[in-house]
Amino acid sequence: PIGSPGGTILTEAMRKVPIFKENTKIATWNVQGMIELGKAHNIIQQMKRLNVKILGISESHWKGSGKRVIQDTTIYYSGSPDSNSSNYHGVAIAVDVDVSKTVKHFLPLSNRVVLLQLNAQGRHLNIIQAYAPTLDKEDGEVEEFYKDIDTVMKLTKSRDVNIVLGDFNAKIGESPKNDFIGSFGLGERNDRGDRLLLFCEENRMVLTNTFFKLPKRRLYTWRSPRDKPGNIVRNQIDFIMIDQRYKNAVKSAKTYPGAYIGSDHNMLVAEIHIKLKKLVRPNNQTQLDVKKLNDISIKRVVSRELNNKLDNIITVNNTSDTPQPVEETWQSFKAAILEPCIKHLKRMKSKKEKDWMTDKILKLMEERQELRSSNADKKRYKELQNRIRYECRQAKEHWLKMKCEEIEILQAMHDSHNMHKKIKELTSSQRQTTHYLLDEDGNIVLEAEKQVKLWEHYIEQLFDDEREDVEDIETPTGPDILKDEVRYAIRNLKKRKASGPDDIPGDVLQLIEEEHLDKITDLFNLVYKSGIIPDDWLKSIF
Repeated sequence: PIGSPGGTILTEAMRKVPIFKENTKIATWNVQGMIELGKAHNIIQQMKRLNVKILGISESHWKGSGKRVIQDTTIYYSGSPDSNSSNYHGVAIAVDVDVSKTVKHFLPLSNRVVLLQLNAQGRHLNIIQAYAPTLDKEDGEVEEFYKDIDTVMKLTKSRDVNIVLGDFNAKIGESPKNDFIGSFGLGERNDRGDRLLLFCEENRMVLTNTFFKLPKRRLYTWRSPRDKPGNIVRNQIDFIMIDQRYKNAVKSAKTYPGAYIGSDHNMLVAEIHIKLKKLVRPNNQTQLDVKKLNDISIKRVVSRELNNKLDNIITVNNTSDTPQPVEETWQSFKAAILEPCIKHLKRMKSKKEKDWMTDKILKLMEERQELRSSNADKKRYKELQNRIRYECRQAKEHWLKMKCEEIEILQAMHDSHNMHKKIKELTSSQRQTTHYLLDEDGNIVLEAEKQVKLWEHYIEQLFDDEREDVEDIETPTGPDILKDEVRYAIRNLKKRKASGPDDIPGDVLQLIEEEHLDKITDLFNLVYKSGIIPDDWLKSIF
C-alpha cells in the first residue's frame, strides 16, 4: 500500500521510480569511544558478523579528521580539531571494502556532523551521521547542531537519496502515525523529540525505526544505568531517517541487542534496497619498482634493452632545416624507455601489512560475545574481558618491538631510505586532516567541477595584471642546450624519487649510455627552438 514500508517506490508526484536494486544494511551505533585498545577492531568484527555495509558511529572520541583503514574497513571520522580538547564527541562512518570504492566526497563538518557521499545508480547516496547534544546542554547548542545538518543538506541535490542517522538524544514516543513518524515509537515524547520531528517536517524525512511493528527489545536503542530487573529504563533515542519519497525502499529497521562492544546503546540497523556504483578513478600510470635495479642481473638486462631501443630512434639535429614533429619524437623516446621498464620493473601487488591485532584476540572477542548472549556466568565474562585487555596490550607491545627490530636491521644495512620510511610509518599520526573549500560567500563547495572553477577564479584574481599588454618582440633563441648539461642533469638526479605523469624514473634515465645522450640533447633543443612542449611535460600530479 502507498505510504507503508515495502512495496512500490513513489515520488512526491506519486510516480513509480524503480531506482533501488539490492539490499544494503546501513546502521548507526553510539559506541561510547574508540580509544580503548582493540575497540575499533571489535566494532568492525560486529559489522562483519551482522553483514553491515555502512555504519554511522556516534561518540568516536577520535581527534581531528581523516580516514583510517582497519582490517579492510575504511573509517571516515570527524572529531575535535584541538588535540588537547577534553570533549568526548566525534562522529565517524565505517564502510566495508566494496562500499569504499563508491565514495565520492567526505565532508567532516564538525565533531557532531559528518557527510559521506556515495556514488549510487543514477544519483548520489548521502550518508549524514550525527550526534546530538545531551539533555544537559543548552538549547542554543542544540540549534547549532541542527543548523550544521541543514548546512550539509543544502549541499545535496533534489534527486539524491539522503539518509540522516545517529544518536539524537530525543524521544519521539508512541504516537499516531503521520507522514514522518510511525506508530511504533517508545515511551513519551520530550522537547528534543518535538525538535527532531520539526527537522523531519522541514526536510520531509521519515523516522524509519518507528514504522515497523516489533517486540520492544528490537525497538529500544539505549539502556539507562538505572535499568535493572523490575525497573526497566530503556528508550529509543537513536534514529535512521530517509527522504520521504524513498521510504518504501526501507525493508526493515531494528536494533540488535546481541551486538555488544561495551556501550549502553544498541546497534540500529536498517535494510535498504539500493544499488551502489563503483567509481572509476583514473590511474593511467604504470607502477614501477626501481628497487629491482639493485639486482645487478636485472639492471644489466634493463640497460641493454633500453639502449637497444634508443638505437632505433632517429633524431634530426638542430642544424637541420627539416622540421620534426615534437610530440611524435617525444612519444618515441617515451616508448623506448618504458617498454623494458614495464617488462622487468613492474611492481608486484604487495601484501597488505597486518596491524597488531591477532586472530587469537578476535576469537576471544567472539567467545565474549557468546557468553554475553547466553547470559552465562558473569564472573567468567569479567575474566574474559580482562584477558582480552591484557592480550591487546601484549600484542601491541610485541608488534612495536618487531617494528623497532626491522628499523635496526635497516640501519645496520645502511638502507637509510627504507629506514626513514619505516620510522615515518611507525611514528607519524594516522590522522589526515581534511579541509573543505569555501566560495566567496562562505558556502561549502562540494562538487569537483565547481571546485575547479573556484580555483581558476582565485588564480586569475591572484595573478591579475591591470597593465596594458606589451607587444611581443621576436628575438633569436639563445645558445643550444649542450650535451654536457644534459649529462650533468641526469647524473645528479636523486635516486628513488617519484616519477612524473610520464612514469619514467630518474634511476632508469641514468642507464642511458653516452652515445645516446646526443639524441636526448637533440630532443631538448627541438622543444626549445620550436617552442612546442610535449603534452606529458605540461601535466602535473597533485
